[in-house]
Amino acid sequence: MIEREFDYQSQKDNSSGTLILRIFTPKLTQEDDWECKYILQFPENSMEGKLIGIDSLQALLLAIKMAKTLLINYADTNQVTITWLEMDNIGLDL
Repeated sequence: MIEREFDYQSQKDNSSGTLILRIFTPKLTQEDDWECKYILQFPENSMEGKLIGIDSLQALLLAIKMAKTLLINYADTNQVTITWLEMDNIGLDL
């Protein structure tokens, strides 16, 4: 499993906190595809899912792309700024 913590700062009420992303090792499915599970923990809930790839690398890359999309959507929807190591670039560029 890999994990990254992000900081967030609300633009509405100035509250702040941590978001946690966990991506698990891709696993071979019974259909000879690969799946990669992710969990993204927000202050009020968590989201989890699995992405399917033709090989383990594709499954992992899809999980990272999904996590980035979910984080950007969360930031836009909730009017928060998300940072990693105090940088606006959250380090999920592929």
